[in-house]
Amino acid sequence: METKRMGERIREMRTQKEWSQAELARQVKVSRATVNQWESGTIKDIKLQTFLRLVEVLGCTPNHLIFGPSGTINAPQPGRKRSPVAGNRP
Repeated sequence: METKRMGERIREMRTQKEWSQAELARQVKVSRATVNQWESGTIKDIKLQTFLRLVEVLGCTPNHLIFGPSGTINAPQPGRKRSPVAGNRP
């Protein structure tokens, strides 16, 4: 997870709502310092329950908060075959 980008998305959504860090913190039930650390990317892990409250309060999906507007990462999906890599053919 790229915490810096997620932090930027948290800040962007918070400022769109015209909330201070203290207001977001109050709604998510964390400290203002915690919100500051999310936004600066210094916190690497967020407890699941806190993350789900953050998503609800910001009015977004978990995927949007983690991965951005596309909501996806470039990873193989289950059930899909990878295209063969040159030199690795059976």
